Amino acid sequence: MKINFGNRKLLVALAVAISAPILAGPAIAELIAQPPLTLSPSSSKIYVGQTTATSLSGGAGSGEVVYSTSTPTVCSISITGKVTALKLGSCLISAVKAGDLTYMELKATSVVTVQPVTGKVQLKKYKTYFTISIQLPSELYYGAATVQIGTQPTKKSNIAYKTAEVMVLDDKGYALYYSDGPAQKGTYYRVMVGNEIIKAQKIL
Repeated sequence: MKINFGNRKLLVALAVAISAPILAGPAIAELIAQPPLTLSPSSSKIYVGQTTATSLSGGAGSGEVVYSTSTPTVCSISITGKVTALKLGSCLISAVKAGDLTYMELKATSVVTVQPVTGKVQLKKYKTYFTISIQLPSELYYGAATVQIGTQPTKKSNIAYKTAEVMVLDDKGYALYYSDGPAQKGTYYRVMVGNEIIKAQKIL
């Protein structure tokens, strides 16, 4: 049998290519864990409507931080870590620091308790008007308390409330509501902070 070696250069090139060692790509460095990450709220207990800042310490690397809450009906948290209380309960918040070329992702969690508002609400009736004095915790200074007036046409009907005024508390948590006239029979009032009822009472 006759073998044609006319294309000898091509055969030599193929032989060299097959026998050459395969070069590996650059080695990928293994990511390492970040140092512990701590998420700390400025206040661990707040009232409905209040806000509190948070601080983040620890961690490492250039990864961005993303804040979130797993209890969105109880509280909200901004992109800067500011917590706002929405209703009573435990507010569960977290901060995730993303990984980078050196470090793995890391998560920190914390809890803020949204506590009930306690205070003193007092009704005083006069001939031509009535007043409602509101004394709430001083931590709620410059916050808001809503006074609602309601009527109950019959004993079996529900009380229909309407907002009379949104009161801004002073630096001691105090506000005083004045009615526009005397109370009518079957009139009620209630004072609210956020969606929390502080007191509800029949006026006349």
